[in-house]
Amino acid sequence: MEHQLLALEALFTEDQLKFLQSYDRITFTVEEIAMIGIAQRKNYGKPHFIHCTFAEYFVADFLINQLTRKTKQNKLLKDFLLNKVLLQKVCHVIRAFLNRQLEITKPSTEALKEYGELLDEQWNKGEVHGSLIFDTTALHEAAAENNDRIIALVLDSLK
Repeated sequence: MEHQLLALEALFTEDQLKFLQSYDRITFTVEEIAMIGIAQRKNYGKPHFIHCTFAEYFVADFLINQLTRKTKQNKLLKDFLLNKVLLQKVCHVIRAFLNRQLEITKPSTEALKEYGELLDEQWNKGEVHGSLIFDTTALHEAAAENNDRIIALVLDSLK
């Protein structure tokens, strides 16, 4: 899981990643990832992947692992997925990987329920996806990109 955390660190700000401090399962060390040749530490220790697609894949893999857990989802993680990954244009490759992985791996019932409650809460308050410049939703983005599994994820969470 270290490779996933490294990818998240490479692509997102420190403030967006505060919820990652509780994870302790390690798959690859930073040194092993460097030996594989897909990432290295640069710029004051911030990871740099030789191609951003590696990092985007690992972020999608991280999110799938979280969605399939049968434990309570972290609120910051839910906000991160709903308001950053599923909405913002810069995350379109992450969404493509996430969509493909959702064909193989199904989210836990617990996660679907929690995401549905958060979506319902946001929509009822008129706070659809925070303070975005563009008026869009996760469903709009998923439909525009033909991400059928993400559409199913959002709709299933609202059941």
